[in-house]
Amino acid sequence: MSAPAAHVGGMAVVRARKRSAPKRPEPIRHNLTAPPVVQAAQIALIAMKKAKCANWKGMVELAAQINIREKVILTAEQQELIDRYANILPYLQTSPLVTVVACTGCGRFGFYDGRPAGAKCYFTLRCTGKLMKASAANERITDTDHPAPTGPGVPTEQPPAAPTEHIDDGLFD
Repeated sequence: MSAPAAHVGGMAVVRARKRSAPKRPEPIRHNLTAPPVVQAAQIALIAMKKAKCANWKGMVELAAQINIREKVILTAEQQELIDRYANILPYLQTSPLVTVVACTGCGRFGFYDGRPAGAKCYFTLRCTGKLMKASAANERITDTDHPAPTGPGVPTEQPPAAPTEHIDDGLFD
């Protein structure tokens, strides 16, 4: 398909089309409160989903063909988690979902499908920890402790905090 031509003084002038810069992918947001193995699995599942790969083998093959950073961006901490738990990556899948569930108490983990994982640990007898499952979705950024006020007449800025009195107890001299 050729670029549109404009006629200037009887001569056809071909204008070059502007090329838009490739859209930079959003960084992956994962659950920072989950056990590290769940964090690594969640990062890998989100990366596979963004790259449209059904499993980790597909990610490795895609990375050999293209610059994978065009599809996925990881922070240094996320890359460290992926490196530390590289042994679980070949078992993860996005379709059908195969993920990781881990106990917050004993730290044991296993592979799990897309069904709800349940609340209590079943890895260790009498463990009181709760199970957390790696999701294939980015974590939502919400502020439930301080929801933003909405509605007409609501000021958009908060008033400045009142100054507090400094008490010198002599501990930090």
